[in-house]
Amino acid sequence: EEVLREERMAQARMEEQLSAMTRHLKGNVQAIHATLVQDNARLGVLDNDLSANTDNLSKVNVKVDAQRAANRRTTCFQCMTILFVTLFFFGTFFFMRLFGKAAVLIHAEAPELTPFGGPVPEGGVTLTMQTRTKKAKV
Repeated sequence: EEVLREERMAQARMEEQLSAMTRHLKGNVQAIHATLVQDNARLGVLDNDLSANTDNLSKVNVKVDAQRAANRRTTCFQCMTILFVTLFFFGTFFFMRLFGKAAVLIHAEAPELTPFGGPVPEGGVTLTMQTRTKKAKV
């Protein structure tokens, strides 16, 4: 009978320990559940904010793409204008170099030249002209 009583007491102690561990485990599970519920609520808010930000970002991205395309066209137009002006300048320069006006050298043989409409010196004035091209009109 004494062995039976000791076994029952050991069994009662074990029941109390199991009951205490079960209550402690239940408290831990409830705390973890409450934390998970709060985290889930925060994640829901963050998900909504992220969706709104993604929508805003896509709208801004469309605007930026349009602006970049406009800038690219403007830059291309500016480069083409600069290229055209440069080519036109050099073309004009080389055209003038090859087909420019005749250079005229005038040599006056007079002791002094009078202003326009003034008296002509005795003996007249002799002018010698020389050009670099043939058939130049002066």
